[in-house]
Amino acid sequence: MFPPQFVLIVRYGKIKSGILATKTAVREYLTYFLAILSGIIIAISMPPFGWFPLVFIAFVPLLFSLHQIQVFKRFVGLKTMLLVFLTFLSWQLIGAFWLFDNYKGAYFTISILNSFSYSFLFLFYPKVHARRNSLLTNLFVVAVLMVGEWITQVGGITSPNVSLGLILGQAPGFIQHYRWIGIEGGTIWILLTNVFVYQILSKKPEVRYHLRYGLLITVLFLLPVFALFGHEANQRNSVLKVGVLNANIDHYSDFAIRNPDLMADSLMNLSAECLASKTDIIVWPEVIINPAGWLNQLDNEQAIQTIKEKLPAFSDTKVLLGAIAFSIANSSDRESKYTTRDVQNDLYYRTHNVALCISKDAHAKFRSKERFIPFQERIPFLNNLPFLDDWYGTHSMTSRFTHYEGNNQETFQVKDARVSSILCYESLFSGFMMSLLDCDAIVIHASEGWMKSKSGKEQYLSELYPLAIETGKPIIRSSNNGISCIIDEKGKTLAIAEGETKCLIQEIKIGSGNTFYASIAGSFHTISIVYVLGILTIGTIFKNK
Repeated sequence: MFPPQFVLIVRYGKIKSGILATKTAVREYLTYFLAILSGIIIAISMPPFGWFPLVFIAFVPLLFSLHQIQVFKRFVGLKTMLLVFLTFLSWQLIGAFWLFDNYKGAYFTISILNSFSYSFLFLFYPKVHARRNSLLTNLFVVAVLMVGEWITQVGGITSPNVSLGLILGQAPGFIQHYRWIGIEGGTIWILLTNVFVYQILSKKPEVRYHLRYGLLITVLFLLPVFALFGHEANQRNSVLKVGVLNANIDHYSDFAIRNPDLMADSLMNLSAECLASKTDIIVWPEVIINPAGWLNQLDNEQAIQTIKEKLPAFSDTKVLLGAIAFSIANSSDRESKYTTRDVQNDLYYRTHNVALCISKDAHAKFRSKERFIPFQERIPFLNNLPFLDDWYGTHSMTSRFTHYEGNNQETFQVKDARVSSILCYESLFSGFMMSLLDCDAIVIHASEGWMKSKSGKEQYLSELYPLAIETGKPIIRSSNNGISCIIDEKGKTLAIAEGETKCLIQEIKIGSGNTFYASIAGSFHTISIVYVLGILTIGTIFKNK
């Protein structure tokens, strides 16, 4: 019916079309593979793997995949968003693998929510990419990832453990310039370096971009050198002698809960070396007294009285510790899932994770924890979504903690120094920490017994060094079943203990003042937010016209 030539052309066309479709599918799958590869590289740059230099090239595969989105024929925005989601999900699942053995629900939930926080704005990336401006596109990628980091810093359902700048805490000497640019500036540094490497490796390199990025990256990499050799600490006004208890105690045992006064007595005995050395402060771990009693009558509680009685007469030593305490709930809060009913005494109360400051002849002071591990210490949206209680359940760390609004102390006065007491997870929030810098030293009360793997403890420890450098404050950390340490303002470890019950005693210099970064904290995130909103707004205006 048809001539042979026509039949041959039709068949050849079908074959050619099939080959093209196969190539397109392969290229699409390749973009997903590259996105996952980026996540894997970031994960192995963290402890316990520790190959931190890889973070400077980790995003290159993702950048290659983002610049090949023309292979997507449909749902381009959603698929682009999926690329970034896969990068961060693979990073989270591998980098925080130690959390799986502890709390599977929190492990998957936080990983998914964090990944979404970084990826959702990439829904608009194809519009920016379509303008074919390499500089504009790459800066948009950097800015959006910075916005994602900001969301994890301020959100209550995500975790800031994905801040890229924290990864370089494995090499404190390499990040001395964090006192100028902070952890958020460290993230910018890492992302811009990745962009530069991508530009070098891309098939069509443009010399003018090499020169621009090259000059910027050179300056950024020279900053650590200048910081190492050009930094002289400000004159410190005084010395604080600190004692830190590294404990290995089951503070959730029936005995500990029923006998908080005996726990306090035992802790004072374990701190005998600190008392004998006449330290200005003795630091204990988070929630080590469980429970301490009612916040409105702390001085009358047995555990607090035991500590005061054990302090030597005429002693100026203060004990800083973490504890669980309670407050009477308002009538309007009685139906809240975060409120507990005491049937025997017919009252409703709230549970608080607090830092206490106890001295011989003064009233006990406290500060209530404000940032909680989502789906672990506190289940977000539990009042509106009560079924989450069945999903995540109640365990030794889920006490439905709430922040106590009244009578909180921002800092504790010790000798002639002001000390900020931070409760474990709060120390990961760089922006939050910068708001508490009206102090001379940072005390961190930690509880790590719930971590079954040493990997989680190593990650947490490495994240303290960038914090010390960007704030310019010494860090005094006491942990239960974890790692205790004393770090100076340059990120140098002065004393450290792990595993054994031990007292660390060290003199630290205080009064060096705030860093330059303290005056510009949050500026990199703000600039990124403005840039992203500006690009999206301008793109919308021009599209409408």
